[in-house]
Amino acid sequence: MTRIEAHLRRRALNLCEPVLQHTLAACSGDTSFPLHITPLSFYFASPIQVIASAGWSWCLGSAALGSVYKAASLLNSSQGNPLQRPGPLSWRPRGQDSSRCFRMSEEVEVLSGNTLSEDVEKVVEKISNTTVEFRVPRVNCPEHIILVVDVCHEVGNTPYRLADGSKFSALYMVKRALTLFLQNKHAIDARHKFALVLLHNIPVWISDFTSDPQKIISDLELAEERPATTHCDLSLVFELIAHQISLPKCSNPSVVPPPYMYRTILIYGRSHCLPQFLHGKELFSHLIQSPHFVLDVLYTHESPSDNNKCEGIFDLLCGLDEGGWSYVLEVSRNATKLHNYFGTLLAHPFQRPVQKDLSYTLVPKD
Repeated sequence: MTRIEAHLRRRALNLCEPVLQHTLAACSGDTSFPLHITPLSFYFASPIQVIASAGWSWCLGSAALGSVYKAASLLNSSQGNPLQRPGPLSWRPRGQDSSRCFRMSEEVEVLSGNTLSEDVEKVVEKISNTTVEFRVPRVNCPEHIILVVDVCHEVGNTPYRLADGSKFSALYMVKRALTLFLQNKHAIDARHKFALVLLHNIPVWISDFTSDPQKIISDLELAEERPATTHCDLSLVFELIAHQISLPKCSNPSVVPPPYMYRTILIYGRSHCLPQFLHGKELFSHLIQSPHFVLDVLYTHESPSDNNKCEGIFDLLCGLDEGGWSYVLEVSRNATKLHNYFGTLLAHPFQRPVQKDLSYTLVPKD
């Protein structure tokens, strides 16, 4: 690292502050965050979120990020990028002192009606008690990101309500947040590619891999809500993915970075339908065991109650993280948190910390 790069890196770390929340709150119409910002030392998900300028750091969102991308790429150019991604500790399955805490967005009392299956408990306990070692070099190689978007609309679904009183469906808000994610991810590294899968009764591969985010955004805008189904077969999802991709092969994956890696982001939005593997987990296991494949999950749901299965669904989604590499996030009808979580997912899987090591604690400057 040159002296200039080291200076810029230190300056960014000294000046950056958690203004991503303010920007995303503004994008989502939430005015609960104050607009006054004070300088704080804070480790961001990605340098793309930071602009160091005259003692202040401003996150400008997708509309005005162009001026920071050169600085961001410079900060992100060397291995072992210190701008590690912070993120929320979401839910913790009951009885576990691990990374995921079942904390509902609307301050709803946690219900204890659903219980973890034995298989899920074993996986969560294994992850909680294991120190995860990185299987690959911490290098930001190009990502091939598969977006799996659930389009089911269940009877009685409540909309997102913004600060100005306007209401929008869950799918509309997911589209909005995904648009920002695609634009910002492409701006971070134009080599990233994206594919789109819509999930209803069966998964449908809508858009093949492209480095043009506008193509995915256009196809996503055409997606419409569909009536809910009685089941969700994840076997079909990973079978489709396995037949569409070709995992890179490296002679020494722990030392040599791959030419690219795959990440699937599953956006699941049902509160009454438990996802299952009805046709076995062979292909899922084949993918998840590869050091060059990562699965992240964002669960958007209703407030939990006796009338839905939110807790049980989340427990099952946590069980998909068999190696401790995934991010499994949840959000109820909170537009700000939805946008924040997509900001969390911007960071490269090879450079981010494991979820159980994350914290949103603000550390003031010394």
